[in-house]
Amino acid sequence: MLSVVTDTGPEIRANLSPLDESTAFSLGVQGMTLIGMGANKSPKGMFGPIPVPGIPEFKALVYLFTLKPSNTSDTRIVEHGRLCSVFLIFQEDRTRDIIRGSGLIQAYLEFNLNKIKGEEELDDDFAQMLNKKITDLLTRPRVRTIRIDGTHFHEFFDESRIPAGNNLLVIDEAKNEGYLLLIGEVNPFVVRQVNNLANQLNLEYYRNRIRIKQITEFMEIEKILNKYNIKMF
Repeated sequence: MLSVVTDTGPEIRANLSPLDESTAFSLGVQGMTLIGMGANKSPKGMFGPIPVPGIPEFKALVYLFTLKPSNTSDTRIVEHGRLCSVFLIFQEDRTRDIIRGSGLIQAYLEFNLNKIKGEEELDDDFAQMLNKKITDLLTRPRVRTIRIDGTHFHEFFDESRIPAGNNLLVIDEAKNEGYLLLIGEVNPFVVRQVNNLANQLNLEYYRNRIRIKQITEFMEIEKILNKYNIKMF
């Protein structure tokens, strides 16, 4: 579900959920209220899960972002941008799986929402695309390419354009295999830190079913990059 805060209040731009229009609107209003629409500076990022009004068997994650407004007389919107939201509605019994995948979902949303030029692009077609891609992310095996930087993960969704850098984790979900590519100078402290983060990701997302192999030799690293058609620039 896609929602935009207009000058007169929340407006549902697309609703592919099982919720009727009245419930969808109530969820949009409730989501904005719970998260704090009245703050001087609009909140951004992933929030929830939050309850769906009147339907306890459903929950929702809410991703908030802002876009440059196309037309407004509200000075706060001019200053901070038009507050928009993506509501991801799911059955309550899937809460644990959704929370586990929320980092991946957020990274994918950021990747796609950064391409949007204006609020008029938030329509049924865009919602259909997000729905299909996020469903695929959570259900279909794929190859994930993740940069481990300090204490942070950054996932790439375009393997043909990955900035050069150290510590790349390649996960082949179909084969339950992972390759931790330690590129460049290898510091024992950094190696231990990166290994811990890779193992943490393996536990949280895959319940330790991925067999992770650490690779430091340049020729072996190059083989993995070529195998999965990963290009660095």
